[in-house]
Amino acid sequence: MDVSAILEDLNEAQRQAVTTSEQVVRVIAGAGSGKTRVLVRRMQWLMAVNGLSPFALLALTFTNKAAREMKERLEKALSFPLESLWMGTFHSIGHRLLRRYAERMGWSKQFVVMDSQDQLALIKRLMRAQQWDEQVVAAKQMMWLINHFKDQGVRAADVVIGKHRNDVLVQAFYADYEQACRAQGTMDFSELLLLSVELLREHADVRERYQGRFEAILVDEFQDTNALQFQMVALLKSKQAQLFVVGDDDQSIYAWRGAQVENILSLEKHYPQLCSLRLEQNYRSTQTILQAANAVIAQNSQRLGKTLWSAGEVGEKVRIYPAVNEYDEARFVCEEIMRWQRAGGRLDECAILYRSNAQSRVFEEMLVQHQMPYRVYGGLRFFERAEVKDALAYLRLAYFAQDDGALERVINTPARDIGAKTLAKLRELAKERGQSLWQTLNEAQLSKHFSARAVKALQGFISVVMALQEKIALSPSLAEALRYVVYDTGLHAMYDKEGKEEALMRQENLQELISAGEHFDWQAVGAENERLLDFLSFAALDAGEAQAHAGSDAVQMMTLHTAKGLEFDDVFLVGVEEGMFPSYRALESEQKIEEERRLAYVGMTRARRCLTLSFAEMRRFQGKELRPQASRFIYEIPQELTDSVRPMVYAGINKSLIDKRKSSYDERLPYQQGDSVEHAKFGEGCVLALEGDGEHLRVLVNFAQAGEKWLVAAYAKLQKI
Repeated sequence: MDVSAILEDLNEAQRQAVTTSEQVVRVIAGAGSGKTRVLVRRMQWLMAVNGLSPFALLALTFTNKAAREMKERLEKALSFPLESLWMGTFHSIGHRLLRRYAERMGWSKQFVVMDSQDQLALIKRLMRAQQWDEQVVAAKQMMWLINHFKDQGVRAADVVIGKHRNDVLVQAFYADYEQACRAQGTMDFSELLLLSVELLREHADVRERYQGRFEAILVDEFQDTNALQFQMVALLKSKQAQLFVVGDDDQSIYAWRGAQVENILSLEKHYPQLCSLRLEQNYRSTQTILQAANAVIAQNSQRLGKTLWSAGEVGEKVRIYPAVNEYDEARFVCEEIMRWQRAGGRLDECAILYRSNAQSRVFEEMLVQHQMPYRVYGGLRFFERAEVKDALAYLRLAYFAQDDGALERVINTPARDIGAKTLAKLRELAKERGQSLWQTLNEAQLSKHFSARAVKALQGFISVVMALQEKIALSPSLAEALRYVVYDTGLHAMYDKEGKEEALMRQENLQELISAGEHFDWQAVGAENERLLDFLSFAALDAGEAQAHAGSDAVQMMTLHTAKGLEFDDVFLVGVEEGMFPSYRALESEQKIEEERRLAYVGMTRARRCLTLSFAEMRRFQGKELRPQASRFIYEIPQELTDSVRPMVYAGINKSLIDKRKSSYDERLPYQQGDSVEHAKFGEGCVLALEGDGEHLRVLVNFAQAGEKWLVAAYAKLQKI
């Protein structure tokens, strides 16, 4: 049999993975090592050499795009359609199973799948019907909790009740939600997985039917599987079936949404006969970039281990830019991209990668100033984000209360029990009187037109706006006015009740809006009210700028999580500072630090030709002034692989705290990163960073109430909690 077409253009490690006769195989595929090609060729090999039909194969992916790409490649190579091949995401495979057997689990076969918006709408309807108090748990947070329970395989009846009184309420609501979904025949995405696993576990005939069918199961991005997905694979695999999983433990960056890196790290515990193979030749990056990335990820202890290498050029050294502040950082990046463009490079070959969405604002502002088109990949521009627009609507109301558009946007944000009917009636009254909505609210006798409940809600809104107007009229700066908007209206607190990651992102954006106000204050020359108007105009014009379309020649901007799977010639990894990257939340544990390091590895390996890491020696971020340390990730790169664009003038960086062979723990120091401490004036907080030594030791503490403060340890009298 001639298998040349299957094996051509594969390297030795790829050929070994494609042709292996082992029953259970774990392919540790480094970034840019050709894993998709290996998966496709492996399926070709199983059909051509092992004699398996497409009917006997199951291929599981994490995105529909990946499934389509692999199927198209396979059909092109085989020159015939693969209609009997089951290839798709875990959710789509679960959907196929349940379309046939939903009745076994007490569901109708005609069930409807809800997207996340449909699911949230159902939760809100149930809350209204139960007169649920969203101060206890808001709708979005409830959705996150329900999905989290399901991803862990936990039904409402199995929820562990702790000491918090909300646990009982959440469990009861979850049970009502389950009942409502079943009654109206609607399944959320998490239900597709959970019910499929329960089906396979509880019905032996169904399980055995598919175990008899699938002679080989192939899984892409195995490091991203959660508990349910792992169980689905285990239940579909018979003792005789082949299991071929491809993944990279060094790119496991989704623990916050349930991914368990242990699934790939400890696969031999479940399959003792496991054979591990490594794909280490990289076809994307220069050798210098790969050496730098290898050196960083080598600091992680929980990994299978591999060393990426390239047969291509050595390439330029990794550039390190110590910026004076965040604007200097953005200026440098823009000027470097312009230099790249003048040399003949395309803008869409350049990417700005950041840890937090809120970091995009300064770069957007600088790119607009330099008249460079850009695209925020996988997200909205800063002033287009819903929470930012809500805050600006309050600011507009505080300055000009007759702005009906602003009033309609925030009259029920945060939720105040002002529904669509109440708002429609208010519009009707305003139209009859020829007034603005605000005038009508203040002049109409509300009790004549609205229920007592609606009157109370409307009066609550009036009080919030009037208090805001008074404070802003007396505020000495735009930044202070924005701080009132963000905190006094309840916008910031509103997101405490959402899913954890989304809430933090939105709160960071609101706090960054305050920083934008501070920068505007520094630049402004007019009176405070003119400054406010100028800022609103600036924000509106920025939001009105047409974002570059996908595929156009524009600078690409995105978070590090979004960048996974992409590649660019010139990559700028910005804000590489302790407390920002790794994030201050990651300083709580070594496990979280290791995930942040994997994220750094992902970011570095997006670069094909040039890689720049930058940090600011002083930064205004989320309304606070920081003097951060350069990230440990910078010091983990061997010095001979780096080129500092200018000397690191910030003498405060304490390199002894970032040991390349040890964790950040130093027994000689009175405090460690992540310690909980208490201050007599500022209250409780968490240690983010330390610099200096002896009587000059300084401690950066994030206090729950007072924010971040640099303190001299000798005088602060911090008490460990």
